[in-house]
Formats: sequence, structure tokens, C-alpha cells
Amino acid sequence: MKLLKFESKESRHLLTTLLAVDTFFILLHLGGLAFPSFSNVRFLVHKERGYAECFQYGKELALAACFLLLALRLKQRQLLFWSAIFGLFFVDDSFQIHEMTGRNLSRYLKISSSHGLRAVDFGELMMLSLAGICLAALLGIVYLRGSPDFRRIAMRLVPPIAGFTFLAVVVDLIHSRLRNSPWNQPLALMEDGGELVVLSLVAALVWDEVRNTAQAAGGTLVRDAKQ
Repeated sequence: MKLLKFESKESRHLLTTLLAVDTFFILLHLGGLAFPSFSNVRFLVHKERGYAECFQYGKELALAACFLLLALRLKQRQLLFWSAIFGLFFVDDSFQIHEMTGRNLSRYLKISSSHGLRAVDFGELMMLSLAGICLAALLGIVYLRGSPDFRRIAMRLVPPIAGFTFLAVVVDLIHSRLRNSPWNQPLALMEDGGELVVLSLVAALVWDEVRNTAQAAGGTLVRDAKQ
């Protein structure tokens, strides 16, 4: 199954709607940079607790809820893995867990700034690397033991999630390295705007899988919700 091949019109419409909202926030961000005196700092896509960030929180919670509902509906506990992943994304983003952990880790290990990167950047990289290795290993174990539904969903989700990780880790490090250069704002937009778009793609893919898997099991979640 191709990554961008959606089985239902509703999934394509959802993707279009989410991307339209993402575009609105990106334009709002650009407008805020162009006219700072008439702007609000919460218009910026990289602002913690900003409007775009709150929209991102909503996607992550919705994804966690979708997988929880699907796992209960189909009685497939492996699907709770994805619910936990997106739940962790929400907790980390909304409470800045990896930033705080990275800061504390850099202080504990007495890491020094180097090569244009702050000590906290190295601490965050260490924390994210460890978390990534653990989650990748767990995914591998669950994949090998998982149902056909889990494996199909994993094959569709891993590429965009890898892209999301690239933006959140690699681009974030480059952004930190060039924070005081003319590339500061373009990289901030690339990182956080890119994350908005990628997570919208993930949300549409997941909704497509929710519909298809539920229909294959003999019913749809949408129909149940309407009854």
C-alpha cells in the first residue's frame, strides 16, 4: 500500500482540511515576522503554547485516542503501542519533557558548550537518542509479534514518523547551531512548520486505517459514533 494512497474520500478531505489549517498558521507566522508591531507572539509556529503548538497538541491527542479506540474495538493490544507513542508525543510537547531532561542531564554530566551548540543541546540529543533506540527496539519486537493490521499500519507510519524525527532532532540541532545567524527564522519555520505538515499527514493516514480496519472487522467507528 502506497504511503499517500488513501482508501476513503473522508481521509483525503481530512488531509486537505488539516493542511489548510497548517498553511494558515504558517502564513500567520510569516505575517507576524513581517509586521511584529501588529502581531502576537503566539502567532509564531515555534512558540511554546502558541496557537500552532496547541493545534499540534490536538492532533497528538486525537491520534492517541484513535488508536486506543481501535485497539479496544478490535481487541488487539499491539495497537496500544501507537496510542502510547502519540500520547508520549503529546506529553513531551506540552510539558517540554525532553528539554527539561536534557537541561538536567547536561548539568549532571557537566557537559560544556562546543561547536556552536549549547550544553543543553547535547543533553537533549543524548536523551532523545536513548529514547529513540528504546522505542525502535520495542517497535521491532511488537512488529515481529504483531497482527497483520499492526504490521500494515507500521509500514505506513514509520516513514512519516522518521521524517518527523528528522525535523525534531536534526533540523532542531542545526537551528540551535545557527540560532544567531540569518538562518534562524527560516530554520525555525522549517522545523516547526514541517512538523505541522507531517503530523497532519500521519493523522490522515491513521484515520484511513481506522476506517478500513474497522470496516474489515464488520463495522465502522463512524457509524457507531452516529448511533
